[in-house]
Amino acid sequence: MNVKIKSVEMREMKGLERVKVSKDINECSH
Repeated sequence: MNVKIKSVEMREMKGLERVKVSKDINECSH
């Protein structure tokens, strides 16, 4: 159960990182 929660947290963190990166790219291209 603990491992499952951790994997979900990792996926959410990676998703947030990807969103941040895409945001940075959008700001740079402007």
